[in-house]
Amino acid sequence: MELARGGPDVAKWNRRSLLRACEDVLNQADCEVVLGGVTESKTTAWGEYDLDSAGRATNIRFRIDPSKASLIEGLLHEALHVVLDRYLVGFNEGLEEVVIRAIEEELWKKGFSPGDVKRWRALIERKIGR
Repeated sequence: MELARGGPDVAKWNRRSLLRACEDVLNQADCEVVLGGVTESKTTAWGEYDLDSAGRATNIRFRIDPSKASLIEGLLHEALHVVLDRYLVGFNEGLEEVVIRAIEEELWKKGFSPGDVKRWRALIERKIGR
């Protein structure tokens, strides 16, 4: 899929809209969050999802290893993969990770307000059934 620069398919993302989009992913009824070990040594979390015919993510499953990653940062990272999936078409896996990590760091350091942290903690607790 090719997106025209500045065309109607190009989103104008900012810190707030990306955080909200990630929250929307986590709030989906078909989004499952599991805490548990991730066997690959350098991997702290993983996610998988399907895309429906309209390109929307469905059947979202995230696994976070709390011994390796902060729950908020881990879920933010994995949700960014879902939100930005269509914009990263054509990137190889290594470059996609670099882009996602850079955006994750920017959002975590500059995008999260104390209210955001509180809201994300509550969302995570609901998702993991505490």
